[in-house]
Amino acid sequence: MNAPKQKRGLDGRSRRIYLNGKWLAQSTTGTQRYATEIARRLVARLGDRITIVTPKGVDLPDWTAGATIRRSRLTGNSFEQFVLPIVTFGQYLLNLSGSSPLFKRKQGIVLFDASVFRYGDTFSWMFTRWYRLLYRTARYRSEQLFTISRFSRDELAEVLRIEPARLHVIPCGADHLPDPTGRYTAPISTPYVVMIGSLTERKNLSGPLTEFARRGIRTAVVGAGGRSSVFAHSGIPDDEHIVPLGRLDDAEIVDLLAGATAMVFPSLYEGFGLPIVEAQRVGCPVVCANSSSLPEAAGDGALFFDPNYPSAAADEVESLLVDAHLRTHLQARGYANVIPRSWESSADQLFRIIEGGD
Repeated sequence: MNAPKQKRGLDGRSRRIYLNGKWLAQSTTGTQRYATEIARRLVARLGDRITIVTPKGVDLPDWTAGATIRRSRLTGNSFEQFVLPIVTFGQYLLNLSGSSPLFKRKQGIVLFDASVFRYGDTFSWMFTRWYRLLYRTARYRSEQLFTISRFSRDELAEVLRIEPARLHVIPCGADHLPDPTGRYTAPISTPYVVMIGSLTERKNLSGPLTEFARRGIRTAVVGAGGRSSVFAHSGIPDDEHIVPLGRLDDAEIVDLLAGATAMVFPSLYEGFGLPIVEAQRVGCPVVCANSSSLPEAAGDGALFFDPNYPSAAADEVESLLVDAHLRTHLQARGYANVIPRSWESSADQLFRIIEGGD
């Protein structure tokens, strides 16, 4: 009996892809979302040609069933820096969540943004130094470098002193959230707006929320902790109009956005701004800062403001509260902006670059 033919890449070579599964042990933020959605599509496409190497104690999601799994007895940096180079010796390793082994060359690395260089003081001292080292050496340790927006490509090229063409832009998709169900009812009266983000300085929640409280704009805050935790000590007002909801799951976020007048995103610096396209996909009008990558993510489906002027954000929200035609216009423009943004097309683009050896 003849042996079955192996699948081959665009350049005629057969290649197994190993995935750095460190992100599977982490809480979900935009970075882990990106890694999950790209990996899910690669596994669906390639099946057991994908080997996911995971740290100890990871509960694997259902979509990994078609892949080959290798489990480690170590976790964290020990897993990434010592186990991965040994397990993947001579093989191609894809790192989808920013970090990667220092002592490996046959790999592809996704670098999300230059925030550890531009806003290093918003991270811990150790985190900033470590990630600056990883990013600065990535050019020497990789076959391909990827990033998530044209803005991040140009930022990284500048701080890492490399040609922008060295960084392949593989943008975020917008088709990962479920449809609204109406099962989740937020503990806030309508009309309300939504903010999504952490309490770090570059997320810039404090100023706009203080202004919204002053003007009586009801605001649900997702991801920033409850009022009994760090929220109460963050410079954000303890006001009846500001309702911190902490972490929500995808279904709850979708229902929250579907009932909102707007999603407000005041961040000073983002590599992409995933909550923008998530809101647009749901049909929630977007009001966002005109900073960093946000205009690129939002297209012409948002109202923009200078993030240094909280009153400007409040002015845009108030215009939406009183103008139904403007809300409808933004919904349509926002949805048109996200229609071409699919995780399938992003994963396909990344796969073709890997297989082509570019």
